[in-house]
Amino acid sequence: MLIRSPHNHRDSDRNLRALSPDGGHGYSNARIHSARLAWLVTGVISGLTSTLAHVGGPPVTVYLMRQELTPRALVATSDLFFSLLNLIKLSGYFITNLINPATLQQNLWTLPLIPIGVLVGRWTVDRVDKSVFDAILTLLLALSAILLIVR
Repeated sequence: MLIRSPHNHRDSDRNLRALSPDGGHGYSNARIHSARLAWLVTGVISGLTSTLAHVGGPPVTVYLMRQELTPRALVATSDLFFSLLNLIKLSGYFITNLINPATLQQNLWTLPLIPIGVLVGRWTVDRVDKSVFDAILTLLLALSAILLIVR
């Protein structure tokens, strides 16, 4: 199990080392602590920005790009993170009546587009080289930043 109590650092260090390509050799405790802190800060920033303005993607994308994941692993990890985050946010939207029958009906037309987007994304991830994938992500991050500043 990856998640341990805060009092059992030795086991969580071992788990982090086991995830590294070299089995954790060459990773100092300071580096593992730094990785934990980066993971925590990214999660908090992404959760906050996602809740306030639906722009939690850039922090997670930058963090995951630095992990040197394959395109498929990066997309899968991002999907899992945002699926869980959005599931957590969903109850708040229902409680505050931001999601109601009227808003559901207004957005019904988007449902057929979801599988199309998934298929196009899957096709792209399976066929694009990692360096091209990273360049595309970097370009999209830059465009997102410009749009956030301009709007």
